[in-house]
Amino acid sequence: AAADRVLLAGTLLGAALYAYGRWVEPRRVEVTHTALPVLPAGATPIRVVHLSDVHSPSNDALTRRRAALVAAERPDLVVFT
Repeated sequence: AAADRVLLAGTLLGAALYAYGRWVEPRRVEVTHTALPVLPAGATPIRVVHLSDVHSPSNDALTRRRAALVAAERPDLVVFT
């Protein structure tokens, strides 16, 4: 009855969250640009690429796509966290 529906809803929600975390999130790549005014006036700006939560093999298509995106940004510094 009601407990069965709650159990079913919880199971479906858990399965959906697992599927998202397994197949969607690891393939999601986001590029954002943010200017941080931390250098003194007149200083040459530096371009930093920050990579985080990289959970894929080093030889897959997604890794090659990420590498191309990083190269396109022409960074002065790449940071992995």
